[in-house]
Amino acid sequence: MRIAYDEQAFQIQRYGGVSRYIGHLANAVVAGGDQAAVFAPVHCNEYLRSFARVPVYGAYLPYPRGAVRPVQWLNRRLSPAMIASWKPDVVHETYYSRRPIAPPGTPTVVTVHDMITELYPDTHKNAAQYIDVKKAAIRRATRIICVSECTRRDLMRFVDVPKERTTVIHHGCTLAYDQQQVPVESLAHGRPYILYVGNRAGYKNFTALLKALGSSRWLLNRLDLVLCGGPPLSAAELRDAAALGVSDAQLRRQECSDSALASLYRNAVALVYPSAYEGFGLPVIEAMASACPVICSDGGSLPEVAGDAAETFAANSWEDMRAAIERVVDSTSRQQDLRRAGLQRAALFSWERCAAQTRQVYEESSKVSKDATLRRD
Repeated sequence: MRIAYDEQAFQIQRYGGVSRYIGHLANAVVAGGDQAAVFAPVHCNEYLRSFARVPVYGAYLPYPRGAVRPVQWLNRRLSPAMIASWKPDVVHETYYSRRPIAPPGTPTVVTVHDMITELYPDTHKNAAQYIDVKKAAIRRATRIICVSECTRRDLMRFVDVPKERTTVIHHGCTLAYDQQQVPVESLAHGRPYILYVGNRAGYKNFTALLKALGSSRWLLNRLDLVLCGGPPLSAAELRDAAALGVSDAQLRRQECSDSALASLYRNAVALVYPSAYEGFGLPVIEAMASACPVICSDGGSLPEVAGDAAETFAANSWEDMRAAIERVVDSTSRQQDLRRAGLQRAALFSWERCAAQTRQVYEESSKVSKDATLRRD
């Protein structure tokens, strides 16, 4: 098959979960014997530079955030013709667009990663407009991929689409236990630490994590908190942390490449993932694949993804979170159990499996389109 991936994710993300997912998926699709290409006339995405198997029709340009809108305007006028000239069997739209990008009659697939904006509209500056565009893309798609059963349930709750047009396909995992590691600054401090990965706003429950740690002198005497990703810590966040009992000296944040993140996972006492809701929760599987014990909430898709391989706590209770962290930190045998269970669990999540299941969706989309053409004729 010939699968085209459009520019949408790659023009708005230099790094990011959606573009990373599409890049790994496209790479695995090509490795499986199909043809795939990314059509991004102008893009700023770093991942596209590392996927040698996948041709990219477009130019890398590290433009500032303020240039995104002009780039989107330009790409919207160039990419449809580029995609049409390549004659794909299926177009996988990498984000949400009100208007179709695929050539007329070509089946389309879209992936729904979560329904966070629908559930937490305050997290998005233009929530109503974003939701409207997202609905248009979902309703237009021939087939819809959901990254978890949780996401599919939430999709069915908010968007009126037939369930038979949806398929649940879990992400693959990029990191591995034996991945090359690089030294990272955080490890030079010498103190044990727990790890937090990702953004920290709202439903991510970062403040609850600070409460859990700050309320336990026993924990603070034993470990620090290392943050990977998300924006730099603001003055307000540092003040809040200090007020809750977590000092600057015990709170460290840094940017991470995949290899640096693998090192942080491998050397952490545990990953703590307190989010109240996730459409998937990739750091949970990344930590497990890196032999890092996982402590996570029971919110959203996390029980589905973690299975029985994590220490869990109630998403709405920082006291329950504190108790879960203390149980793991206080028991080397529990840490070892979680490492073993996590490695077994992570083995179920591969990009090869994700690509094989996604290819089935592409084939179904193509068949639906051909059947519709025959009925019209």
